[in-house]
Amino acid sequence: MNYKAKALSYWRDFENNRNRKYKWFLQRDYYCGAMAAGISCVLVHPLDLLKVRLQLQGELRPTGTYKKVYRNIIQSAWTIVKHDGIAGLQKGLVMGTSYQFFMNLIRLFLYEKMNRFGLTSDINENPVYWRVAASSCVAGSIAAMVTSPLYLVKIQTQSQAHPDIATGWQHPHHKARWGLWNVMRGSRGYPSMFAGGTSAVLRMSVASSVQIFCFTSLQPIVAEYGFKNCVSNSCVTAIFSCIPVTLLSNPFDVISTRMYNQEIDVYYKSIRECALKTYQREGWRAFYKGAVVNYTRMVPFMSITLVMWNYLKQIGITLQQVDQNFFSSDFSLQHDRIMSKITDSDSPD
Repeated sequence: MNYKAKALSYWRDFENNRNRKYKWFLQRDYYCGAMAAGISCVLVHPLDLLKVRLQLQGELRPTGTYKKVYRNIIQSAWTIVKHDGIAGLQKGLVMGTSYQFFMNLIRLFLYEKMNRFGLTSDINENPVYWRVAASSCVAGSIAAMVTSPLYLVKIQTQSQAHPDIATGWQHPHHKARWGLWNVMRGSRGYPSMFAGGTSAVLRMSVASSVQIFCFTSLQPIVAEYGFKNCVSNSCVTAIFSCIPVTLLSNPFDVISTRMYNQEIDVYYKSIRECALKTYQREGWRAFYKGAVVNYTRMVPFMSITLVMWNYLKQIGITLQQVDQNFFSSDFSLQHDRIMSKITDSDSPD
């Protein structure tokens, strides 16, 4: 047997297996970011549900002509627990977590590719803020459109409530896993899965660009004031950066929630019609319904996501270093064995 050929073949196969071993670690940034967003969604989901209920309350009805079931965070949470139980605060959790995971996975993947191709920096590889905002806007828009069916079922499931506290159109999604099936078997079939998708694109393009722009610009400023630890820096930066994000994105969030929750084309046929009807019948304050809850939800969501993202990346780096040490020692051992066989075969009898 030709031990030289066998050694070279074994060497090549071992290197290929080693490269495949590290493929996941080469992509760990956006995987870790998606997992961190999913974990954060589980922790702040009750606040997201309260935000949806407040945004749908009094839909297309002037102030004073309807009873305000939900008034603030504590009173709203207690009202839901009293009528639907504690589980009522977790309605839509499965679809909400799935949406956050896949949306952030796609968004971070696209943003990383844009960053790698130099679309977010200048010739000297220094970040340019308007390019960062534009890239995050494009990545967020594509991610919002792809994950639109998950967001649709999430909103419609979160709006379900006891008849005494129900707000908005009530959809018969008894189980989250049947939500997509209920939508698909409707009168318009598969296109109905993307009903309201344009409003989600508008919402995510604004929120994503403002969020990343504010966060990347405020993080070094916050660090100069002594908040250099990952946890403290993320929390302080989130507190300040979420203010402009909420002010600019909440009107689009209200429009998106109402477009998704309605029965197809019953109330609104377009984003423009939704905005006009809301303004004419409820006034400009309607665009900031649930803004306080939205801000209260966004601060811990961003903080937990960034802290968990950093923690998961550190775990990935540690595991990578452990595997590198293991592969290096094992590879050296295999190399010595192969070389000894080659030497024995070439030595004269």
